[in-house]
Amino acid sequence: MLTATELASMRSTMGDSLAGTAVVQTSAFVSDGGGGGTTTWTASGTVDCRVTPAGGGVGGNERTRGDRLQPETQVIFTVPQTTTIDPDARIVYDGQTFYVTGLLAPRTWEISRRVEAREVE
Repeated sequence: MLTATELASMRSTMGDSLAGTAVVQTSAFVSDGGGGGTTTWTASGTVDCRVTPAGGGVGGNERTRGDRLQPETQVIFTVPQTTTIDPDARIVYDGQTFYVTGLLAPRTWEISRRVEAREVE
């Protein structure tokens, strides 16, 4: 069984490996008063992170766009375990925007939180 001190030490060590910074965005629907509207995105916080390609490959799946196969970039963000990210959030990292597609949390003795995401087109 891990003690609280050991767990805190592990979390601190993991935090040292988070070399990047990401901006988490949340959405809000703004009505146009005529039955429609638009979705707006607002920065809800900045978080230290590490990014890894999902699936152990070079970026994920392929899809067709304009009769050509296009790679679909899927990644996993590793963030501190205290980070709150909604399933419908977006993450901006290194000039790219990603939709959250899955949250891999909580876990027993959570050291970090992992977030699956795919690049926004």
